[in-house]
Amino acid sequence: MYRFFSIQLSLFAFVAGALNAQSDTLAPTPLQPVEVTATRFTTNELQTPYGLSVLDKTQLQSGRQQLSPAEFLSAVPGVFFMNADNFAQDLRVSIRGVGARSAFGIRGVRIMVDDLPETTPDGQGQIDNLDPGHLDRLEVIRGPAAGLYGNASGGVLSFRTEEVATNRFVQIGTRFGSFGFQQYQLKAGGRNGRWQYIAGATHVRLQGFREQSRMRNTIANLKIRFHRNENHQLLLIGNFAGSPVAEDAGALTAVQADTLPTQARDVNRQFNAGESVYQGRIGILSDSRLSAQSRLKIRLFHTFRDFENNLAFKADGIVAFRRNFSGAGVGYLFTAKPGHIGWQLHTGLDLERQADLRKRFANLDGERGDLSFEQLETYQNAGLFFLNEVTFHKKWALTANVRLDLIQVKAADRFVQNGDDSGSFSRRNLSPVLGIRYSVSETVHVYANLSTAFDMPTLSELSANPDGSGGFNTGLLPQQTVGGELGIKGLLQHKLRYEAAFFYAVSRNELAPYELQNFPGRTFYRNSGRTERTGLEMSLTWMPGGGIQCSANYTLAAYRYVSYMSGGYTYDGKRIPGLPEQTGAVEVRYTHKKGPFAIFSTRYVGALFADDANNNRVAEFWLLNLRAGWPLHIGKTLIEPSIGLNNLADTRYSGNIRINAFGGRYYEPAPGVNWYAGVMLRF
Repeated sequence: MYRFFSIQLSLFAFVAGALNAQSDTLAPTPLQPVEVTATRFTTNELQTPYGLSVLDKTQLQSGRQQLSPAEFLSAVPGVFFMNADNFAQDLRVSIRGVGARSAFGIRGVRIMVDDLPETTPDGQGQIDNLDPGHLDRLEVIRGPAAGLYGNASGGVLSFRTEEVATNRFVQIGTRFGSFGFQQYQLKAGGRNGRWQYIAGATHVRLQGFREQSRMRNTIANLKIRFHRNENHQLLLIGNFAGSPVAEDAGALTAVQADTLPTQARDVNRQFNAGESVYQGRIGILSDSRLSAQSRLKIRLFHTFRDFENNLAFKADGIVAFRRNFSGAGVGYLFTAKPGHIGWQLHTGLDLERQADLRKRFANLDGERGDLSFEQLETYQNAGLFFLNEVTFHKKWALTANVRLDLIQVKAADRFVQNGDDSGSFSRRNLSPVLGIRYSVSETVHVYANLSTAFDMPTLSELSANPDGSGGFNTGLLPQQTVGGELGIKGLLQHKLRYEAAFFYAVSRNELAPYELQNFPGRTFYRNSGRTERTGLEMSLTWMPGGGIQCSANYTLAAYRYVSYMSGGYTYDGKRIPGLPEQTGAVEVRYTHKKGPFAIFSTRYVGALFADDANNNRVAEFWLLNLRAGWPLHIGKTLIEPSIGLNNLADTRYSGNIRINAFGGRYYEPAPGVNWYAGVMLRF
């Protein structure tokens, strides 16, 4: 910990001093509290009784490659990610140690995009349909969030895409770089009376750092806002993502990764491992102001997903499903200020239904063989929530939330040659949250909270039966979590924003992944008894002047099995695999008054283990990145060339660790030094 901070402070002093000495710049806009909505209230970020971080459009897009959200997630304390380079397995994100078990996608963390759920009701989320070049804002709630959204014990990633345009514009851009990277973007927006819109499309091609790692996708977004009158707005949201190619190079042993990191696993090439996916979504949101104190919000949406995945083995080696995910929600918001008391209420109902028609085929060297599994899996959830925030004399605030989730899961076996394994079960979960905040001043706030949460096994986890049968693995139980947090956050003279939070959470029935010899590359799950997560998160943003902005964050945590026995082995006291106990990041940004900017960033990931027994240690690593750009205005046209260098020190590390993989194949090597460059024009 001390070594990390000493290095970061040295970087701060050196870069800030050098830039300040060489430039005469205008001071950037002073730091101010911002409004947030991820808490399901519109409130001040500093006054929320949660660990909450906000990244704006500049942090999300400025000078970035815009290939993956991994480019900016290290700016948030308590958030850890892996798998940024394997587009067949998708980005794996954990918050405060929750979500690391996921074999693909994001588990235990609720993902929202423009107030619509990207996470399916069973708790699985992917962001392969998210275009980083179309994002305007990210709000991250760190800690159990089932009391707000249900089925999430890690937290919330709430994305906002770019808002509809007030003036007509057209924007085009292109980027290219290492490993065959190509990107083409088109964006347009405008206004016509009471109608406003923004639309965009991005196409990406990537050859990949390793063999068998090509990727190709296209993402399109549409947002139309209709101002019916001053009290009522309608918002139409559309999204489509098509990725016909996303290859999977597979994991290697330590010797293979050290000898030739660019190689793919031999069976991954043989069976053409990878995925193809097509997804579309449409949503309608209505926001009506009923009176000066009350509002009514209604949302309707539908998502389809057509997915096929080639795994690196023959039997059941091709998995395909078609998903229909629909939902509706209604929320009533009320505010009142009787005397010195302020009260906010948000109550409503979320209804969601997910239906996956899942099939498995033999993988005949990359081609479909005989059908071996067909099952219609449905997951229905009704969530009734009651959220309250009461403020006393502007100093004290009490948050009291409760949510009841009623869940029904069914499996209809359509492959009855080996018997009918159909079945169903129901669950009911009550998730209370209690938080308190004390405002020392308008800019300094101390808070504490206590909450409970749950994580249901996903449909894909339930259908992964180790005995090879259909139906569900009914032995898997929901993960139950109780957590608490104590923190302080504030502003100092609008030049320094700081935050520190201590958290503790205990979980029962933690879901742990493992592999079997007969199904290498396929992940199964088991409950692991009791786990504990304890940690300290710190972050600060400093604006000393002279066009310089510095930000840093550091997380020190312990993620442990308290009681866990499997296969005759006891893992009590062992670290949960796939999670480092220390992470940190620093970014120093310099912006000249005429527009040019340069951004230097570092990321630190501490040592972690690849297996439950903690026999395979993965070493710590540092990453150094640099990006720069120069916005130029020629008449009414904006031209912005940019360039970036990733992994400047050419560090050798694993971008992903496959937890408890069979045969010691844990490691997916990440690329060394690489670059990208591009230009954007806006008319």
